[in-house]
Amino acid sequence: MCLAHLLRELKTVEKYKDTTGDWPDFAKKLKRLLRDAIRLVRRYGQLPDASYASRRARIDGRLGQLINAAWTNRQARRLIKRLRRHQDDLFTYLTTGQLPPLPRKTASSG
Repeated sequence: MCLAHLLRELKTVEKYKDTTGDWPDFAKKLKRLLRDAIRLVRRYGQLPDASYASRRARIDGRLGQLINAAWTNRQARRLIKRLRRHQDDLFTYLTTGQLPPLPRKTASSG
């Protein structure tokens, strides 16, 4: 799953689909997680290796918590299925230090 596609999907759900129930909490946590990952990759090579690895591990842990939470909103559950399927690939850019292309608004807001 491409990071840009995931961000676009969040925007689409908020604009056109069901945002009732626990969607606002889910979306807030996912957006914060993605923003934190983007901020971290921008510091690739600037932080000591141990510090970078620790922060990376925390991001992976937060993704695991998000995936394992019991979300009730249909759109949140649908996105969780995708996140679960692509969990191992979602943050590969944190390992390479190469941030994938992002939509302009998202890239500048991080």
